[in-house]
Amino acid sequence: MLRLTEIKLPLDHPEEALRAAILQRLGIAAGELRGYVVSRRAYDARKKSAIHLVYSLDVELRWAGQNVDRFFGSEKLAGNWSFEHVARVGTTKESYLDGAETKRTTWGVTTVIGWKHTWYLKPLISGDIDYEFTDRLGSLHDIDTKLAWNLTLAFKPAENFLIYAQYTNPQSLSLTRDALEGRSLTVTADLSF
Repeated sequence: MLRLTEIKLPLDHPEEALRAAILQRLGIAAGELRGYVVSRRAYDARKKSAIHLVYSLDVELRWAGQNVDRFFGSEKLAGNWSFEHVARVGTTKESYLDGAETKRTTWGVTTVIGWKHTWYLKPLISGDIDYEFTDRLGSLHDIDTKLAWNLTLAFKPAENFLIYAQYTNPQSLSLTRDALEGRSLTVTADLSF
């Protein structure tokens, strides 16, 4: 997020003038602007003949690789959409009081698709590269898991409120059998303040 201050516009400006002012201030193309939120709006009435609105804005930009103008064929349409590709590899090690421990190395790939800085769709595929459990006697056990997937739909009607639904395939893991899969639907609302 980038904070812009002192964006001055005429009192009766059209809504698209604010977007144009952001593009002009930053010197960027329309497709590079992911979205913005008005954090403060004030009146400048020092000159009675020229009253202005003065904005402070939180602006979100796309990475250079996220410009999607060619895909949509129009900067106006592209400005509504955002894409972010994420790949991750993680490793954890847990040690327990009885001397046992778990070592796990995971991977995951996702694409976050956003529309108008309000709706987000996030499909995720992940799995284990290596998952080992060493019991308290020192015996090593390889834990077999299956490919995991997750689909999240999020709605952000305000900057501090998020509702999301998540559909996934949770797994029940055991040392003596293959992983068991199920299905899970979770709906959550977050309010931050």
